[in-house]
Amino acid sequence: MTTHKTTVEDASNYQIKAAEKHGVVFTLENNGLYRWSRDARNGGGLHGSGFESVIKAAENACDKLNGEMQARGQYESIREMVAALNKAEEECGAGTTGYEEAETAIQEVALSVEVRSGWYSLGQRDADTAPAEFRILLCTGGPATQIVGDISEHGEPEKATMQFQDWFTPWTEWLGQGTDDDRQQIEENLLAYARCFYFGEG
Repeated sequence: MTTHKTTVEDASNYQIKAAEKHGVVFTLENNGLYRWSRDARNGGGLHGSGFESVIKAAENACDKLNGEMQARGQYESIREMVAALNKAEEECGAGTTGYEEAETAIQEVALSVEVRSGWYSLGQRDADTAPAEFRILLCTGGPATQIVGDISEHGEPEKATMQFQDWFTPWTEWLGQGTDDDRQQIEENLLAYARCFYFGEG
């Protein structure tokens, strides 16, 4: 098990610092998830509302750290699959057996693929009900991850972001914590992944 060390790069940095100040220790366990424990020798005399706030900060920090780690792991897997798809296209060409196998490997990872249209007035007969947004669910539980984005008028994904969520918490955008890729590279890989799915006619 590895004890977590606070760094300024952590999105949960403020929560981690608040908890560590009162003796909370974050440990990375063998299952790949963080848990927290409290060192009674440091801040052990804190009680009441102060203690409750420390516990809440520790729980929030763990949720976010675990969500970021899950999102990073999913992204790294997507990046590898997209690289394999690009290699197959270069060496074999689109539509070949090698390319289709790489594309199928991408499609089999998703748990579900969903779309929804934009807003329109009730009773509007000429409303545009074509898909406007998509969601690709990658894994569920605590934490869960998904890719969400916009669909162009031609039915192609044109924006994509990765999100994570732990139990009873809102979906949060993953900002690339733990990877050397910049935001543009991340979106390019997510879009390449999303383009392997059919979202309907624009």
